[in-house]
Amino acid sequence: MHLSKEGKRVGVVLAGGGSTRFSGEKAFANNQGSFFYQHILQSLAPHVDQTVIVSRPDLKERFLQETFAAHIIEDCKEVAGKGPLAGLYSVMNQVLADSYVVAAVDMPQLDQRAVKKLTQYPFENALAVVPTVNGRIQPLFAQYQKQCLPILKKQLEAGSHRMIDFLDQIEARYVSNIELDIPADCFVNINDDSSYKDLLAGTQKKGE
Repeated sequence: MHLSKEGKRVGVVLAGGGSTRFSGEKAFANNQGSFFYQHILQSLAPHVDQTVIVSRPDLKERFLQETFAAHIIEDCKEVAGKGPLAGLYSVMNQVLADSYVVAAVDMPQLDQRAVKKLTQYPFENALAVVPTVNGRIQPLFAQYQKQCLPILKKQLEAGSHRMIDFLDQIEARYVSNIELDIPADCFVNINDDSSYKDLLAGTQKKGE
């Protein structure tokens, strides 16, 4: 067990979003011989005490068949389908921990080194450590403390599902990817077929 000084740390793969601009399910897209979700799990695992996948009900069975390396949960019914904020709320509500390292499933260039750098950056008095790239916040690869849960609950009950609104309500510590020494490519989301083709083309070129 990799218990940190801050207590139990859980690694979270957010895999509950719809793939409306992507042919098939992004979680099961293949890159370099691994599904996207497998790569994220492998990146998180060395630096957390437990890994969790937050998924939709229609994908949960496939995850259960595919992997024994992570705990699989669904969004809580009261917030199901309400985006990444609902996923964060659901994992905090169902899996007890002191902190949660969150990564979106569609970030296949994320790696173990990036996760290590993020987890080494202290919260100090903040409830979240959120990277930025060129001034843009990256809340889908970030670290959150358990004390965020009541704030998440209140916001979702009010009908607000925007991550930026949540971050405005808490003390978040923003840190640039340059200060973290994490390449900007690690934060790139594969949102559609075009970006997936670009990823595969780039991967192939690197291997030549």
